[in-house]
Amino acid sequence: MSFTKPVLKTIRNDINVALAEVAKKHGISLELGTIRFGADNFRCTLSARSTVAIGQGSLEVPIPQIGLKTTPVLPSAVLELKQFGIDPAKISGKGERIIDYTPRKPKYPVIIQTIRGAKYKISIQEAASRFAA
Repeated sequence: MSFTKPVLKTIRNDINVALAEVAKKHGISLELGTIRFGADNFRCTLSARSTVAIGQGSLEVPIPQIGLKTTPVLPSAVLELKQFGIDPAKISGKGERIIDYTPRKPKYPVIIQTIRGAKYKISIQEAASRFAA
């Protein structure tokens, strides 16, 4: 079998169907990346991400400026952030909110999002000054 664009489109669709079943079974999201191919082989990347639905142990925070609800930080991270005097449910004076906290990142473990959707990494000290409890 030789790999061509039309053949790879069919293969990609079949792989995505199979990945959707696996992702649903394990509660994760799977995404097939770019496919590179030659006449007799192809390779691609596969990305997996943990998913948490609203109401299943996540923190639901209202965003008054845009009227949406989101799930920015998991409960375990909430406890860790509160140890630093940070309130993850608080919206900063500039309309920013905390959307993620990864303690494995020593320099910039806190990720914030602006009203317009831009995301930035900040340090614990900066987060403590913007989101003091």
